[in-house]
Amino acid sequence: MMIAFSPGTVTALVGGDGAGKTSLLKTLTSAQGRAQMGVGALSTGEVGYQGATSGTWPQLTVVENLQFAARAHSMPRNVTQARIDALCEAARLDEARDRLASRLSGGMRQKLGVLMAMIHSPALLLLDEPTTGVDAESRQVLWQLIRRAAREGATVVVATTYLDEAEQADQVCVLDRGQLMARGSCEEVLASTPGRVWQVGDPLPRHARPHPYAEASVPNDDGAGASKDMAANNPAATEITGSVPLVLNDAHTWQRGQRFYYWQSSDVPPPVGGRPVALDLELSTIASMLAREREASTGNPGRTYKHPESADPPLSPRLTYPSGIPLIKARQITKYFGDFTALDDVSLSLKSGEIVGLIGSNGAGKSTLIRILLGLQQADSGTVELFEGLEPRQARANIGYVPQTLGLYEALTPGENLAFTMNTYGAVKDNIAPYSLARTRPNTRRWKAGDWDDAIRMFPNVPVRDLPLGAKRRLAVACALSHAPRLLICDEPTSGMDALSRARLWKHLHRVADAGTGILITTHYQQEALQCDRLVLLEAGRLVIDR
Repeated sequence: MMIAFSPGTVTALVGGDGAGKTSLLKTLTSAQGRAQMGVGALSTGEVGYQGATSGTWPQLTVVENLQFAARAHSMPRNVTQARIDALCEAARLDEARDRLASRLSGGMRQKLGVLMAMIHSPALLLLDEPTTGVDAESRQVLWQLIRRAAREGATVVVATTYLDEAEQADQVCVLDRGQLMARGSCEEVLASTPGRVWQVGDPLPRHARPHPYAEASVPNDDGAGASKDMAANNPAATEITGSVPLVLNDAHTWQRGQRFYYWQSSDVPPPVGGRPVALDLELSTIASMLAREREASTGNPGRTYKHPESADPPLSPRLTYPSGIPLIKARQITKYFGDFTALDDVSLSLKSGEIVGLIGSNGAGKSTLIRILLGLQQADSGTVELFEGLEPRQARANIGYVPQTLGLYEALTPGENLAFTMNTYGAVKDNIAPYSLARTRPNTRRWKAGDWDDAIRMFPNVPVRDLPLGAKRRLAVACALSHAPRLLICDEPTSGMDALSRARLWKHLHRVADAGTGILITTHYQQEALQCDRLVLLEAGRLVIDR
């Protein structure tokens, strides 16, 4: 792999799980690796590196973390304080300077990790997904810091799953399974996109689309508050259903925001009613991944490949629940951490079959509210009622939870994690058969890997600690759904996932919701928020919008 990294430029590394982004960054941390990649002779002290985790010390404050990093690089004290002040102000961490890292939100910890890598003004700055889990405003702040480092002469290499960020880079490198698939400016990468991408149909409310397990996908509009009556009266429904052919490969159809897209090879006639779209880097990357996926599975880029997602029906939930039943009633929740008000008189409701997006900037109180709903923390005032007053132990058995920290056992394989979760919930009984799981005989189970749970298929014998972040997140969702919960709560489940994995996970979440499971989900992706039935916005611990 030969890539030219130039001083004063930003190079973005993009690609799916196992593409080689982290491996390439780690190669550049060593003198031998830098020599192999043609990067100028630099001492270790001239390199700044942030790994896939924030790398912060939880029992140190923000300032203490930065002081520790500065001492590690032998920075003079008189320079250190001025540098810390400038970076904290630029990253908008001024008000959190004396807060323990363990008390920071996930996004704030990521920002602190980037500052620790930048503290000594390195000549080579290596950042492994620094903006994962960071809200949109904070991502802009971090990219201002990244571009400033490049303007000051640093060579900056950033791995990212946010493809709108990658479009800002001077150079984009698309990686797949250790190979360089495309390199150049954003425009040059777009020009090399395989096949064609079409927008199919017009937006429709989610409840107006055909049966979720139909082979064809038609568009929907997940606008907040869209009702079944509105969907039934939408005159476009019949028109679109008739214009999109049923032969579309569902594995090549995905939703982004309120629109559906379809990819096909260049030698195939366009889909009926399909409209060509102007490519951006996200659409281009998904197209490239689908093309590689097809080629790898068929051995022939010209053959049509049917992903396991559309190959057979076991993705259908084995249990369905009636929609519209109250699952969460939280009233006037208030929570303090010392003098800090994390939540201030917040109320929230959720019904079965509903997808509610909990959005807000880092530190807004989203994760705190989730932990209170789950009973993991106690509110200082207010009440929480789950499943119309179900006894707490029974309520917990009906909840699937994906925390930001994932909650996986690092030493176990994906299959072992899944088996442990299922046994914990008693999900081996025939009448509690979970999603995508078929019981073949007593005490034996066969996992049918599909589009969203392929961590088990791709990494059957790999300890979870060695999995890519995106694979870990898919596995965490699979475990949370393994006992067919009535309520699924996901705290930023797609952070760190590649674009195709995010699209496939959301496709499955819609199917789960259509089967009657209520879903509460936090996200920093605007296009994901648009797929929710309702949005709840928190700002500084207060409820601002619920619609």
